[in-house]
Parts: sequence; structure tokens; C-alpha cells
Amino acid sequence: MLFIYFAGAVGLVIPHARAHERAEVFSAIYVVNHLAFGVPAIAAGFPIAPLGLNTAVVSYASVIVLVAAVGVFVRAVPAQSASSRRR
Repeated sequence: MLFIYFAGAVGLVIPHARAHERAEVFSAIYVVNHLAFGVPAIAAGFPIAPLGLNTAVVSYASVIVLVAAVGVFVRAVPAQSASSRRR
């Protein structure tokens, strides 16, 4: 399922890149992709030794739920227009 999202993202970005820039764009996409999935997984592994596996997993899941809740809240609150901010 993740491949579908990845292919869709690549399909949206690549048409905007010039022919001589496509290799750089693909490289940047792959680097960001690997960092986005790798860094959280490595960070989740650090607290296992001092806290134990169960506590580390529950803590990591709690952080993920909190980040998702903040994202939902930010998307739910309507953005103020420039004219209403000046008042």
C-alpha cells in the first residue's frame, strides 16, 4: 500500500523537474523517504534498554497519537485570512 503513495508522490513531483534535474529529484525523494521511516524507527529503539520493550512501545505509540491529534486539530481549525488578521 505504501508503494501506491510513493508512486503517486513521485508522479506529482517528477513532471515539474527538468530532464537534467530528474536524477537529483529522485535522489532527494529517496533520501527524505529513508530518513522519514528510518530515524523514527531508530529513535524508538533507544529507550528499550532503560525502559523495557513494553514501556518503550507504549511511549512511542503515545507520541505518534499525540502528533496525529495535533495534525488533526491544526487541519480542523480554519486558517485566518490576511484581512481578518489585520483587524
